[in-house]
Amino acid sequence: MAKDRYSLFWISLFLIIIGNADVVLLNSMGNETEAGVYAAATRAARLSAFLLLAVNAIVAPVISQAYARGENENLTRICRYAITLAFWPSFGLALVLILFGVPILEIFRDGYG
Repeated sequence: MAKDRYSLFWISLFLIIIGNADVVLLNSMGNETEAGVYAAATRAARLSAFLLLAVNAIVAPVISQAYARGENENLTRICRYAITLAFWPSFGLALVLILFGVPILEIFRDGYG
């Protein structure tokens, strides 16, 4: 039990390190401005993954209940709804980032220059 006490801490710590290693490496190369803009861009792009996680947190219990009951038609309907619920907000966010990505990143450029 004592060994397991800090397992979540170590997992969280390594996830933070892995998640930020690219920005730290760019920054260590001496190009702080590009590292800052890259960090802002990757965080904006991660919003779509956040949307997927939010939909998954909402729909996962309902999917598991339908699967446990053997309700295949209901399971198909729920999965289609979940896909639609995750796709359209992510598509909208991607469209905003594609169309307005440069102006959005220009907001952050002065803070890193």
